[in-house]
Amino acid sequence: MKETKLKILSFFIILGFNIAIGNMENFIEYRGIYEETEAYESSNVHWFNPRQMFFLDSITGWIVGEKGVVLKTTDGGSQWIDQSLNITNNVYYVFFVNKNVGWVCGQNGMIWKTVNGGNSWTQQKSFTNLSILSMYFVDTLKGWAACGDSGIVLSTTNGGNSWNKYNTGIDVQLRNTVFVNEKHGWICGDSGVIIHTTNGGIEWKRQDSGTNTYLWWIDFADTLHGFCVGGRYTDNSTIFLKTTNGGETWLPQILSSAPLFGTDLLNCDTGWIAGRYGKILKTTNGGESWISQDFDGHWIAQITFPTAEIGYCLTGETILICTTNGGNDWFIKNVAVSEPFKSTLSIFDVPNDNGKQVFARWYLSQSPAKLGITKFHIYRYDLGAWTYLFDVPVLEDNVYQVIVPTLYDSTKKYGVYYSVFKVIAKTSVPYSYITIGPDSGYSVDNLPPRKPRKGMAIKMSDGNVKIMWDHAEDTCNDVKEYMLYKASNPNFVTEPSTRLAVVNDTFYVDYGAQGDIYYYKITSADYSGNESEPLDIVLNMSVKKITNDIPLAYNLSQNYPNPFNLSTEIRFSLKNKEYVNLKVFDLSGKEIETLISNTMEAGTYSVNFNARNLSSGMYLYQLQTNSFVLAKKMLLLK
Repeated sequence: MKETKLKILSFFIILGFNIAIGNMENFIEYRGIYEETEAYESSNVHWFNPRQMFFLDSITGWIVGEKGVVLKTTDGGSQWIDQSLNITNNVYYVFFVNKNVGWVCGQNGMIWKTVNGGNSWTQQKSFTNLSILSMYFVDTLKGWAACGDSGIVLSTTNGGNSWNKYNTGIDVQLRNTVFVNEKHGWICGDSGVIIHTTNGGIEWKRQDSGTNTYLWWIDFADTLHGFCVGGRYTDNSTIFLKTTNGGETWLPQILSSAPLFGTDLLNCDTGWIAGRYGKILKTTNGGESWISQDFDGHWIAQITFPTAEIGYCLTGETILICTTNGGNDWFIKNVAVSEPFKSTLSIFDVPNDNGKQVFARWYLSQSPAKLGITKFHIYRYDLGAWTYLFDVPVLEDNVYQVIVPTLYDSTKKYGVYYSVFKVIAKTSVPYSYITIGPDSGYSVDNLPPRKPRKGMAIKMSDGNVKIMWDHAEDTCNDVKEYMLYKASNPNFVTEPSTRLAVVNDTFYVDYGAQGDIYYYKITSADYSGNESEPLDIVLNMSVKKITNDIPLAYNLSQNYPNPFNLSTEIRFSLKNKEYVNLKVFDLSGKEIETLISNTMEAGTYSVNFNARNLSSGMYLYQLQTNSFVLAKKMLLLK
């Protein structure tokens, strides 16, 4: 993040002389990143990206953020004390057990502890370089911390002097942690993950959330009653889950049209949830019904109520949304230090998206009205020149954030691609403007595509295996190719050593499957190298040529046995070499499965059909060639 000086280019006529004030920007190029030569590093405190807040009581709280920022308030957010760490790592989480003892954690495995309310901090060794996204302490000794993207949970029984590492077996990002006592705790994360421990974090068991979206926050009032919220930026999906039996079952509710990022459960009855577009909802009966308390369209990242009346909402901006009457009314308090005019611009990746866009966020230390700003122009530096993108209207806020397009994504294959942006604030004075920035950043496609659909494998009469699947749902035109994996063990891992082929179509013939039994998995891969979860391919059937004698006529025999349980044999005869379709339908005429879709020589064939994925009932199987069509009924009884 860079801080830029106010630049004004104005023309005044004084006694007939034209006087030009101000200079155009001068830039230096360094490894593809452009920086303004007059720019200087800004104070971490004046403008930062807040990550999390913690309120110990109605007036005492902390907010943490990027580059070691730690701020403390003792008057409910009206004034803030700088307790920042002298580091460049981002702080992601803060937790206090009383007014003196607390911890912060964050990037590269950092953990710092204070015993004097944040006036000084001591670094603790976590023995990991993984980013720690959340932590929870039940007293001054016992605590836990969740590491993102690894499934690692740390625990301590001596206030953080030493940490034990436990692998939960979950390979997604773990986001938020809550404990109700020294034994019972929960952690939520990506892909709908909720894990639970009943022995203080030594063992973790995954609970069925019924969703695969991102779960951002989880809270429990006791060992039974809990709330969990989530959703995605990219598709505005949203989820609210509640449990009354400790997470053995989670009940979903759709309470918003946009993602929910925070929840606070004050007791078994009273709680709040909050999220995008200023969505705030309150319940007083354990989530059976909700009262809307929405506020002003802000993106609310977290909500907390230290008491039933006093509550706070954290946004992605340096403001705090506050209430003193249980959420019936809300008002804003700035989390900033009063100082001379400054402006900052920061460019950062839009999380959980398909790339080619970044956030541009800028801050003005004075109101746009006071500065006479009428609109903002957004520019991107392309091939040695500034390209105008679009305008942003002026609001009453000092903080603005928009999504701006990049030309390219950063990928594993081609590396990081930086894009440079600046904001020009147009003022009401002719030829007068304020330049904010420039700053550089890059976009990453960090969402894997959806996995392929409806796969099957057929053992052909020549002994080869034909693997077929349907295209993955791809609304973003993001799927580049499919990765096919093969092993002799059904529980194998998809990795380079088990990769059979990279396929651009929806079928593949394995000519190396002669005489052995193999198992297959297929994934979707996007242009940034992300792979979907694998789809297991089931060997539904095998085709065997019974005789090479050429039949006198086409024929489709009754399957045997019939009725059948799981598998049955279907025989048919071809008088000539034909393109053959052998399909299974339900009685409504809906196609259930394609058994054969291939050119076959004349002869009599046997097909062993496996119906393990079908329900009991009557089905039709149909043989169709260019010269012959016939269908018969078969009865599946499980």
